[in-house]
Amino acid sequence: MRIVHAILAGAAAIGCIAAALLGPGCTVSPPADDGLCRSDADCDDGVFCNGREVCQSDGTCADGPPCESDICPDCVCSESLRLCTMIPPCASSTDCDDGLFCNGQEQCVDGGCVPGEPVDCGDDPCSEALRACERCLCESDEDCTDGVFCNGQEVCEDCACRPGAPPCPEGEECDELTGECSACPCDSDADCDDGLICNGTETCVACACLAGEPLCPTENPRTGDFCNACDEELGGCLAPCVSDEECDDGAFCNGQETCDGCSCLTGTPPCPEGACDEEADACMGE
Repeated sequence: MRIVHAILAGAAAIGCIAAALLGPGCTVSPPADDGLCRSDADCDDGVFCNGREVCQSDGTCADGPPCESDICPDCVCSESLRLCTMIPPCASSTDCDDGLFCNGQEQCVDGGCVPGEPVDCGDDPCSEALRACERCLCESDEDCTDGVFCNGQEVCEDCACRPGAPPCPEGEECDELTGECSACPCDSDADCDDGLICNGTETCVACACLAGEPLCPTENPRTGDFCNACDEELGGCLAPCVSDEECDDGAFCNGQETCDGCSCLTGTPPCPEGACDEEADACMGE
């Protein structure tokens, strides 16, 4: 049949060549679609396990031998894996387990191992490490950006956000405010000043800003810790206390002040509201 079409097409071409010598207007029309195959690709039905279809010399398609046939009676075919393999012998499904999660659970059927169906995770990836479908947390690097310059640009890998590499070379300092790297963040103490009084004076030492000593490092005798009895608004230290007597304001009606070891705490009024006699140091009606 293909020979006949070739002859017809050749004849039409020769006719055009002859017509071209006499005048324009002659074209060659391709042969009509006759439903015949020209290659194996024309016969492929997209199914793996029924064998490979081939195009025969007469232009018709022929089915190939399927996986499970007389050619391989002990074979098993998996359409999802597009794989034809020998059936390993087994006594139970445990004998068939390959230890992998994502390719599904193998089963023992009639004494032979049959591949499992791969785990369906939809659009998300399957993780062998987690033995579960891994929810996709990002699609691009932009989804992972935390807005911080100095910790580097985060990247999206395998549907998860990964830390970025620090942008500044070793030995250089990173300035989050300017988004720049600097070999030396300070030239003088003034470059390190944070504008606060109570945390002490910052200094620039060997191109690095060092924190200062607290302005009011009063030790708490009860805990051994330092309490910063410092007032930024007043710009100085508040007198700390070590005993309740130091906090007593001499008034009766507002209660007894106490010292927590670092600062004075207000007391609790001893009388109901409006029923306290300050001169008598007593509640009215007593």
